[in-house]
Amino acid sequence: MPMKRRTLRRLWRSMSTQRCQGYKCSFQWSFHWYLQALELLDGGSDYLGKGVSKAVGDEQKKKHW
Repeated sequence: MPMKRRTLRRLWRSMSTQRCQGYKCSFQWSFHWYLQALELLDGGSDYLGKGVSKAVGDEQKKKHW
């Protein structure tokens, strides 16, 4: 991901503090849900990555014995 999650959160916070009006508001919400989805995907892939690296680590340990 090119943008760091913290940066996105800061951006979201600055957007949500502004008065929302019409299309801006709907954009804000779609952006919010987009971020939520990103976090879920990010968390999911992180979880998968940990599982994979653990499996690889276990394999390497076996080779050492």
